[in-house]
Amino acid sequence: MMKGKNSVKRLSSKKSYVFPGLACVLALAIVILGCGGGGAAVAGTNTTGSSGSNTTTGTTSTTGTTGSTATTGTSSTTTATGTGTTTGTTTGTTTSTTTSSTTGTSTGTTGTTTGTSGTTNGSTAGTTTGTTGNGGLANSAWPKYQCNLAATGRNNGSPVSGNLFWQISTGNNEGSAAIDENGNVYFGSYDGKLYSVSAAGTIRWTFATTQPIYSGVAVATDGTVIFAGSDTYIYSLKPDGTLKWKYKTGLQIFGSPAIGTDGTIYCGSTDGKLYALLTDGNIRWTYNAGAEITNCPAIGPDGTIYIPTVGNGVHAISSTGSLLWKNENVKYSQSAVSISSDGTLYVCAWAYAGVPSSSSGLYAINPNGSLKWFFSDIGNVRGCPAIATDGSILVASNDTNVYCINTNGTIRWKYKTNQPMTTSVGIGGDGVAYVGSAAEAGSAIYAFEPTGILKWQYSTQGSVYSSPAIGQDGTLYFGVYGNRFLAIK
Repeated sequence: MMKGKNSVKRLSSKKSYVFPGLACVLALAIVILGCGGGGAAVAGTNTTGSSGSNTTTGTTSTTGTTGSTATTGTSSTTTATGTGTTTGTTTGTTTSTTTSSTTGTSTGTTGTTTGTSGTTNGSTAGTTTGTTGNGGLANSAWPKYQCNLAATGRNNGSPVSGNLFWQISTGNNEGSAAIDENGNVYFGSYDGKLYSVSAAGTIRWTFATTQPIYSGVAVATDGTVIFAGSDTYIYSLKPDGTLKWKYKTGLQIFGSPAIGTDGTIYCGSTDGKLYALLTDGNIRWTYNAGAEITNCPAIGPDGTIYIPTVGNGVHAISSTGSLLWKNENVKYSQSAVSISSDGTLYVCAWAYAGVPSSSSGLYAINPNGSLKWFFSDIGNVRGCPAIATDGSILVASNDTNVYCINTNGTIRWKYKTNQPMTTSVGIGGDGVAYVGSAAEAGSAIYAFEPTGILKWQYSTQGSVYSSPAIGQDGTLYFGVYGNRFLAIK
């Protein structure tokens, strides 16, 4: 399939030193790192009501006087243990498996317990709604592009020694891999297949699409695998690799999906829209950003979704799909936004398509959308910034340097290599940062100590555009040009 005139792949032309390994796909796709169809909505289990007992634990225990009780169901019991005075009234349907257990419908139960000290008064009547569908990201070491919803690119994985563990033959790979709770690894390939590989390096299954896959992968809590293809579809696969559903967008997709805490799937497209999908594949809402979206959305603790665009700034979107603010300082970006613990957003911009070179660099944006600071002496950055535990920001540039920037926008250290750096940075539990490079010769994966000292370097014998995924056991996963996928341990 030919790409449109506005395809992001144009910035990856062979004239640029960043993408020497991409000449064979310039007419096909926009290179991005690392949402039609629909069906009946499938909802998760809903539970209405709340526990009809209050428990206070102390040194003494007395059972209060129980008033009249009307019970429908198998039993209705209120037990209070501990110090203090507890008065509680509950209306609703309750279920509990603890020492205070009520099954059925309980109305008008009042209990009083008097201990040595304290008074607690409580009244509960309400409805609790269960999580629908897959309910968020898998609780694994690296469930999506740049590890987590904030896209910090950091986990608590064990140190990586820098030795080849295994490699398998695939198509070329650019999208970041994801890891499920069992240590299985998922990644897409130029051969149009989504691969599931065991931690030991055995291919478990593949799922074929009709076009190359540039997208990264996101794994949900129930093992559902979400990815997007350059064939315009967002895919949802069961853990065994069979199709659950697919949703057609307007144009090709090069960015990775994200899964919110409520299970909503967010994915941007080169048609300029951000798609919010329910877990059954039905559309929740779309947001038109007015320019291509070519990377993974980041999601803040309050549910706000942040997306950079190719030519129309960085957008902050509410969980209901409305614009909160837009920052137009960032003219052109392929980088995903990363979110620090204090709410500061970090994003990198390119100088491209008439945009002056003075606008390329690292931007820090306040939570309200205003510009905090701008670090310009950095060159073009293809990947997403990573955030270390101390708040410092690490970025890898096509000017051949890896940078560590302080939270005030000053440089802490930089390390010069002899190749353009072409991936996002990944940070392990020991603070070591991992990044890949692309060159006609000498491409490698680098490991840097938190102080900026080179710890080790592994020659890949092929350009690296796939951002790292770090396993809990200290295994590092990369795709490499030359039709290989590597595990380094």
